[in-house]
Amino acid sequence: MNIQSHIVEQNPHWKESSFPVPHLKRDLYDDIYASLNSPLITFLSGPRRVGKSILLKQIINHLVSIDKVQPSRILFFEFSPKQNKEFIWDVYQYFKQNILRDKQKIYLFFDEVQVISEFEIILKEIYDTVDQTKTKILVTGSPSISYKRKMAESLAGRFIPYRLFPLNFREYLRLLESPLQEKLVDHSQDNLMRIGNLEQLNTEFKRFLSWGRLPQMLTMPDNERIFYLDASIHQSITKDAFDYFSIQNPSAISAIFSYLCQNNGQIIIKENLSNVSGISLITVSNYLDVLELMGLTYTVYNATNPIVKLNSARKIYVSSMFGLKNSKYDPQTAFGFAAESYVLERLLEQNQLVTFYRNRNKEVDFLLPKNKIAYEVKYRLEFEQPKVVLPDFELKTLSYSGSLPVCLF
Repeated sequence: MNIQSHIVEQNPHWKESSFPVPHLKRDLYDDIYASLNSPLITFLSGPRRVGKSILLKQIINHLVSIDKVQPSRILFFEFSPKQNKEFIWDVYQYFKQNILRDKQKIYLFFDEVQVISEFEIILKEIYDTVDQTKTKILVTGSPSISYKRKMAESLAGRFIPYRLFPLNFREYLRLLESPLQEKLVDHSQDNLMRIGNLEQLNTEFKRFLSWGRLPQMLTMPDNERIFYLDASIHQSITKDAFDYFSIQNPSAISAIFSYLCQNNGQIIIKENLSNVSGISLITVSNYLDVLELMGLTYTVYNATNPIVKLNSARKIYVSSMFGLKNSKYDPQTAFGFAAESYVLERLLEQNQLVTFYRNRNKEVDFLLPKNKIAYEVKYRLEFEQPKVVLPDFELKTLSYSGSLPVCLF
């Protein structure tokens, strides 16, 4: 298939067709749509299957049907690992020379561009040669080594990063069009009514943690949801790790991920992990980095000082999508750690530094140093109030059904 066929096939709006995508949108949609007014490149990252491509196509449909933008002013292209960086330029040049008919504002939607090595070089070249007031570039991809080490340098001052996480609970209920949405805002003064509402929400919240984290899973039968989650992990660790990060030993990185699932939310010492697994310390460090870049894990440090952080204790949480996979804990404890992962994701959505506090036998799950707020997650029916005193920090307890329920966070 030549470049013309590739491009035409991926742009049905040029033939007065729209992209066949769901009408319900992720919470981040409005922010991404608003970013179209910025001259900077919009970079949307996130793990596999959270809905990045669908979000782009929804925006294109909106531009054409609601904003009445000429379809020929919008280019969409999804890249693959087999292409080289010059192919990005070829796609842009074909669009410029064969599709454009005027000098009005154009939109370049480059999907999964991070699969191409050194993509940031071509993006910089395109960005620096166009009229930035008349050209909007929006790219998506899973976080990559290139993004971490090169993009922030090559495209410094040229892009705005956005991060799409798995569904949050409110979003999940909205996309399901669930009647439980009404119970998220409790206007009742009756305590018995409140307890009843929370019981229903917590029952659904456990289902949500089990299989409701990805948009496409919402309409699947239960048996297919389990397969879909397993396939998502397998594809990330085998195909994606190989294509994006040149991981030559997928079984080793898979074993490390399984270990992290079994020890979700625990302090991880790389030297111990290397000794237990027989994998070199350098490789362990690299694989932990890759797992986090792919959105499968999150690292939280016991420090707010960047220098101290290098040698401080670190906890590694598995994404709440997989928080219940291969857990060695009893169901109640496993759900507790999955809930902690969920809360962590909600905090990371705020684009702030998240740390934890631990001093001898006293510990607090999460701190937002900038806001001076500390969060302790107690996802169980009965628990003791934390006794840690952190000067200058407001301590909030997120619980099963207390004043700040996890499901409402």
